[in-house]
Amino acid sequence: MRILFLTQKYLDLYKPIQLELERLGHIVIVEEDKQLKFDYKLKQQIIVRKTINKQLTHIFKPHITYWKKKIKNDSNFSKSFDLLFVINGCSFHPYLLNYLKNKNPQIKSVLYVWDTSKYYDYYTYYKVFNKVVTFDLDDSTQYHIQYLPFYWIALTNPSEAKQYKVSMIGSNHDGRFEIVTKIANQLNNWGYKYFFKIYEPNLTCTLFTKLKYRLCKILNIKPEFIQHIDSLHPLAKSPFLLKEKLTIQETENIILKSECILDTDRASQTGTTPRVIWAIAFKKKIISTNKNLKRLPFYTPNNILIIDRNQPKITKEFLSTPYIESIKTKQYIDKLEIKQWIKNFTEF
Repeated sequence: MRILFLTQKYLDLYKPIQLELERLGHIVIVEEDKQLKFDYKLKQQIIVRKTINKQLTHIFKPHITYWKKKIKNDSNFSKSFDLLFVINGCSFHPYLLNYLKNKNPQIKSVLYVWDTSKYYDYYTYYKVFNKVVTFDLDDSTQYHIQYLPFYWIALTNPSEAKQYKVSMIGSNHDGRFEIVTKIANQLNNWGYKYFFKIYEPNLTCTLFTKLKYRLCKILNIKPEFIQHIDSLHPLAKSPFLLKEKLTIQETENIILKSECILDTDRASQTGTTPRVIWAIAFKKKIISTNKNLKRLPFYTPNNILIIDRNQPKITKEFLSTPYIESIKTKQYIDKLEIKQWIKNFTEF
């Protein structure tokens, strides 16, 4: 098949998908998905800005303009396609799909949302797709669509000597720095070695950001934004700071060297982070703030410890017991290995 792959490039998580599709013999053309100007679908916008952006979108039609220009200037769009594969689709508009259908009447389309609709309205046009899949449990129920967590990749040499009792690699959001700091203090008291890194490429604030921060503090709004800005100064001085993002392979290698993975989710999401799926696949125990893990088939209290994100406390007893694999967990996680996972988007 010839596949037009419209995807966000966050942390390069799309690359293994592209490589697997190409390994299967498909021709994959990648287009970056991005938020366009006047985007009113962001749920965290103040009501005035959201209303203005909605009116400006109605007047100027930035999404249609964007795709008209793309189609005109990119020769790839003059070629045939069998599948439109969209991840999240912030820039998607039915104009693109209608154009592709006119040139390729048999084309199929699939949308995979790996975020939550509580953050952004990814489902504005979901009914135009042949198939829609989400990684968020609540969204799967609300929109009556298939639930599918992240993929994992089988490693050729999975055996690694354990170097860390606990590890965590992630971006700086939702109070992650505070949680990691509190967990690190507990591990230090017990003499356990750990590997914690928080990715933050921008430690400085623009004048606009500073003004926004002051306004939010005065109005007592956007607590997540305030918390993020408050974390920048202490994070800059912390050994946890990671200025350059790690590759998926580097992240997996750290997981392999760890006995347990610390997972701190977005409070608004009910889906699982990639590190949870990778940890289960590599038979690692998990400490997580995500209470929704209890709703999934692989949850067992022996392997997964749910902690409070405001008062995160771990136990030495949990860390001292080994991971126990069940047939049920293995059967479920095997379906998420990328060779099996990809079939959810190529088979209809």
